[in-house]
Amino acid sequence: MKILLYFFGGFPCQPFSSIGKREGFKHKTQGTLFFHIAEIIHDKQPKAFLLENVPGLLTHDKGNTINTIMDVLENELHYTVRKTVLNSADFHVPQYRKRLYIVGFHQDLHIQDFHFPEPNIDERVGIG
Repeated sequence: MKILLYFFGGFPCQPFSSIGKREGFKHKTQGTLFFHIAEIIHDKQPKAFLLENVPGLLTHDKGNTINTIMDVLENELHYTVRKTVLNSADFHVPQYRKRLYIVGFHQDLHIQDFHFPEPNIDERVGIG
């Protein structure tokens, strides 16, 4: 029997958030937890994963942080990776909350045409 494994997770956003100190990977405890997630992905080899964090990760350290993350996921772990920022309010959730989503597919799956869902701002609920 073949078992497909999926990994869903996030790593602490405080070191990358625009309202924090933005210490990034230099934060002694929270900043390096992405690399622990990378170890889990390496060891377990899930067919797909979904990671979540704050949009500030895209601009942290002038883009070097996200470039490092994408390099690890694509070139060291061999996943096809896509990223985008989505707002929960655009998907019929009564909360305005933007988050960065990173999705990856093991290269053995040969998935090249993944697209994130399109936001629908006309269906926002409970937001003034």
